[in-house]
Amino acid sequence: MSKLSDLHIEQQESGESHSPIMQRIVIVEEYASAYTLDEHGNLLFTPIGEYNQIYYSSDVHQGGNTYDDWDEVDIKLVGDEYDYDSIIDELTPSRHIKPKADKGALHRLESNKKKAISFFETIAHGELESNGTSNQVLNESDLGLKVIDTEPYHSGGGCLHYFLHLSDKRILSFHHTDDVEVSYDRWESISDYINDHEDGMGREDEKPNYVGSRQWRFPFEILLMP
Repeated sequence: MSKLSDLHIEQQESGESHSPIMQRIVIVEEYASAYTLDEHGNLLFTPIGEYNQIYYSSDVHQGGNTYDDWDEVDIKLVGDEYDYDSIIDELTPSRHIKPKADKGALHRLESNKKKAISFFETIAHGELESNGTSNQVLNESDLGLKVIDTEPYHSGGGCLHYFLHLSDKRILSFHHTDDVEVSYDRWESISDYINDHEDGMGREDEKPNYVGSRQWRFPFEILLMP
């Protein structure tokens, strides 16, 4: 299996106007592919070649490959054939975002934690159904749940999130898309949830009882109010 030291990796900063939302691209010539992380932390790739090189511009009307298809890498299926861990490590926002990036927004998220907790309490008391259907996850048996930890998070590309760690070890996530979801699995920490690219953040819709049971809507801008 190739290691990072064996790969010829080129890093590029992408334009903000392209889809999917991305801040960083890693090109691995050995794999003839370019890689990026989407706003949920999923690893995406697109093939490149002699006549299909990637170049970007900050101008929405300039640059190439603006409509290329980016597909999600099925890491479990591929197994150890490729060294994806090194690629993900290079793409991880925490390695490249300056400490002061989005500091004001992260501070506002934390200062509005009571609003997020209030929404959680509304769900826990069964006063709000999941997307208009019967609430099967946070119900009367969960009235004793408490919030034991919170964390604001910037996943890159201006994508902000706010996490509540519940006393039963589930994670309640508020996303900049106005989606709110509670994790199917239990987690020892919010950090573990964010950094697990196979089962954590961005994977909830692949697990049971999602739509109608573990997903709600909440105007995220409320958590960014000064």
